[in-house]
Amino acid sequence: MKRRSTMALALAFALLLAACGAPPAPAAETGAAPAQTAATTPEPVSDWQSEDRAYKQSPVNTGADSTFDIFGLGADYYATAMFFGTDGPSEYILLKNGARFYAPEEAAVELACAGDGCLWLTESRRSGEGGQSLLVQLSTEGEVLSELDLGALGLGEAYFSAMGASAEGVWLVGSGRAVLISGGAVAAELTVPAEAEVVCSGTGEVCIAVYNDQNVVVSALSPDGGEPRFSLEGADARVFDGSDEFYLTCATEERLWGLDKTGGRTTVAVWADCGTELAEHWTLAPLSGGDFLLKSSMGLSLLTQVAPSELPRGGELTIATLGGSLYDLIYSFNASGSGWKLTEVDYTQGGEISARDALTRLYADIAAGEGPDLLLLDGVPVDSLIRRGYLEDIARLLEGDPELNADDIVFAGRLGGGTYYVSRGFGIDTYAGLKSNFGEAGGWTPEEYLEAERSLTPGAQMMYYVTRESFIRDAALRYMQRSIDWQAGKCDFESAEFISLLETAGQITEHPETTEFTGYTPPEEQLRTGETYVEAVHVGSVTALRDFEERVGQALSFVGMPAPDGSNGSVVDLSQPVGVLAGGEHPDGCAAFLKFLLLSYDLGYGAENNASLPMYRPYLEQLESDAEAEGRMTPEDTARFEDFLASVEISTLCDETALGMICEEAVSYFAGACTAEEAARVIQERLSIYVAEQS
Repeated sequence: MKRRSTMALALAFALLLAACGAPPAPAAETGAAPAQTAATTPEPVSDWQSEDRAYKQSPVNTGADSTFDIFGLGADYYATAMFFGTDGPSEYILLKNGARFYAPEEAAVELACAGDGCLWLTESRRSGEGGQSLLVQLSTEGEVLSELDLGALGLGEAYFSAMGASAEGVWLVGSGRAVLISGGAVAAELTVPAEAEVVCSGTGEVCIAVYNDQNVVVSALSPDGGEPRFSLEGADARVFDGSDEFYLTCATEERLWGLDKTGGRTTVAVWADCGTELAEHWTLAPLSGGDFLLKSSMGLSLLTQVAPSELPRGGELTIATLGGSLYDLIYSFNASGSGWKLTEVDYTQGGEISARDALTRLYADIAAGEGPDLLLLDGVPVDSLIRRGYLEDIARLLEGDPELNADDIVFAGRLGGGTYYVSRGFGIDTYAGLKSNFGEAGGWTPEEYLEAERSLTPGAQMMYYVTRESFIRDAALRYMQRSIDWQAGKCDFESAEFISLLETAGQITEHPETTEFTGYTPPEEQLRTGETYVEAVHVGSVTALRDFEERVGQALSFVGMPAPDGSNGSVVDLSQPVGVLAGGEHPDGCAAFLKFLLLSYDLGYGAENNASLPMYRPYLEQLESDAEAEGRMTPEDTARFEDFLASVEISTLCDETALGMICEEAVSYFAGACTAEEAARVIQERLSIYVAEQS
């Protein structure tokens, strides 16, 4: 069987397309879906009512930044893909079964298709004299069988957007024409418009599908012109390649059909019955055995035909948000084959309702027994939810699970006094200073901050662009999580240490950010030369401490913001934290999603981009082990990193209302409207009422 794949533009005959319009072209996705992970498996479907086939969906993790054309050859599936270049140009290569297959040096794969037991592709190759456009034939093992210089055929400057192999040869289509290459020469050339898609039949014909508002018209390319095949009614139907079983395939957002040569339809699958997640801009490639490769804006996934008894069905889950979104993660979870289907419910209705009013609606739904199963906790008063008993302790939810338990979660039991929320990844926001200034101390106090500031050389500053308001906000974020007892409904802000914190913030020298550009000096250089006393560092990789220290060239202490008790003032910055509503009807489904969230962290991507750390401890330990094996860390570096993690017990998740009260009264003190003691008293009064109200 000979088939091909299309790029964004597809083509058809002008005689079939008079006054026809084509639907928008599919967009390439911007990222790959995470690999399928273990999850709580619900009972399989035992009451299958559909007369159609059952398909289980599983994501394919390619690591590609974008995937374009997809096609199958037997049971193998292929895709042209792009990887962003870091220290060099971006790569345009061919993938096979989700892995790198053909990546030519100094060249880019543009188009690809399946031939008769081989692969065809067009390749743009760079050379000292400029560039070449080649037609390349590959074996299914990746061996180059032949190369043809398209420039020698007068096609070097031609733009082709699609290709397909037929019994006559290889068709190259684009820029209003279709060119047939056979025997190393141009065998035919046809004038075609650019408004149609190219598909290949199961019998080896290269076809075109012409879309308009009422139907889609299908015809076959031949050296002599077009051969009309059939017309399908319905503006929402899309036509795809054929298979050994069907001449072509056709699908809508509701179902999948197989087509015969006259356009007769045979229903293959109903997406809702199978729980298939389509996302946006989807396209299909048939594989042998009745399977399919699905490409959408969220990446690739396999649709594998199974017996209905093998298709799990867990049920429906909902997750509440206050305007945030977990769209990519939810799509991947829904496509993972767990049987559970998760839907987002935005309580701000796309921003039309304020966060406060949205939270009131959420509380009302919870009180009425109509709350969601899970919550995205960005912008949510987590401490209040914990105190009200609204959040389930995840350690209890995972109790008895053979694959994952709370001990596998970094910071288990530390944040919020229990394991009330998890995220796929996290970072730590800290401040680093020279060890010659801090010694072995794990933190510092407000008094030590002022003492260090008094000893600065002229022109130096303590922190980059610090103001009294930014200082008290950062410091209060840390302090309030130690001084508010949400369970008891009590707080303590009239203490001597908090008053001292206010006084420190009121005495610091401000260095507000300006719009005037005075040049850029790397933070490590500013720290090394003494231009700054401490520098902000985001710890998003296991090597971050060592890497920053090496760039500075001196031993460092990572102490975070000043804290009254001198403890480490670093904070955990969670990436899209999720909690579970206590007493929900679907604890198994919630556990399945939390496990997917934790286990879907991409180790390769995380290690390369140094953006976040996995909250699943075995993954974190794997990153540490890999870094040691590659010489990027020593065992001593690993021990230091683990000690640093152990010192951090505060997260950026906090009650913004409470923090706002602290900052409001602190600003009054900075403006001279009251003393530090008076500001502390008002803060205590306001927060005492607010904290008590949260019970």
